[in-house]
Amino acid sequence: MSWYVYLLSCSDGSLYTGITRDPAQRESAHNSGEGAAYTRSRLPARLAYVEPAADRSAALKRELQIKKLSRHGKLELIATRSQVRYDAPVLSIAGFGAPHGFSSRSGGVSGGPYASLNLGANTGDDPERIERNRAIFRDWFAADEAQLCLLDQVHGDRVAVAQSSAIVEADAQISDDPMKLLVIASADCLPLLFFDSVHGAVGAAHCGWRGTLERLAAKTVEALATQFGSKPEDLRVALGPGICQGCYEVSSDLVARFEGAGFPHEIASRGVEGSWRLDLAGANLHALCEAGVPRASIDLAGRVQGPHEDRSAVPACTSCEPERFFSHRRDRGVTGRHWAAVRAVSVAGKG
Repeated sequence: MSWYVYLLSCSDGSLYTGITRDPAQRESAHNSGEGAAYTRSRLPARLAYVEPAADRSAALKRELQIKKLSRHGKLELIATRSQVRYDAPVLSIAGFGAPHGFSSRSGGVSGGPYASLNLGANTGDDPERIERNRAIFRDWFAADEAQLCLLDQVHGDRVAVAQSSAIVEADAQISDDPMKLLVIASADCLPLLFFDSVHGAVGAAHCGWRGTLERLAAKTVEALATQFGSKPEDLRVALGPGICQGCYEVSSDLVARFEGAGFPHEIASRGVEGSWRLDLAGANLHALCEAGVPRASIDLAGRVQGPHEDRSAVPACTSCEPERFFSHRRDRGVTGRHWAAVRAVSVAGKG
């Protein structure tokens, strides 16, 4: 019988490390009040991370290594390497610096057009299944429902300071509170995640064509600067899965509006049949660089083409990868929603 190292996440946000032969039994024992001394908080807890070990000695050695990690280090471990009981693939950027991730469609409990990790309410899916899917996603970040910061997204250009107590109307949010998990929902629109390595602040933005045209990405950079003193050159930005240029047919009038707003001609092109196609990722890259974010600090979660130095990666396409992603356009509105999430990091000496 194998040994495992695990992290338990309590409802107050605390994280406990231990070793066991049966992680599920350890979680159950804690919640029944029979946990070991170091988990006798009597607070509800769940498994946030499970890692197999070769034997008890190896498990003890690994447990000590994890115990020495900072809270941020533990959260990043959970977000990027978790083998928790649910198989919920989360795309992330190596070395991003803050716990973050972009969900795919697999790893959940929904069926039919919402199979399987549908995180969006008001999609026609069973509300109980949506809640279970959201719990699966939260497990990757050791986050409780009270820590979630959600938005009423309206395809606008407002940037809000994140609130976990209310859902505000905005399409981007920022925070420097590590106890808040900022979430953006999407199913073709481009999700952007921001991290300021100096101040530990983060941001999340939902950029469809309207938000992109209004330079919501740049306004998020400006909001981080105003609220937390973030400098564009200190930011790391990750662009998640969204509809690619080849799949995104738009009108000539919309192309004219982008050109009139100062975007380069290259963000639009004609398909073989003569219709116009819009490059959402390219337009947001332009807006970010225009706002002072170095191109080398912007990453795209998806398919990597060529060496890292080329930065020739393109985001995974929600429309042309049906086995991996939901797509509102491809599925004619009957589909699920993805979440992109990021958590701030405590910085020594801040404040």
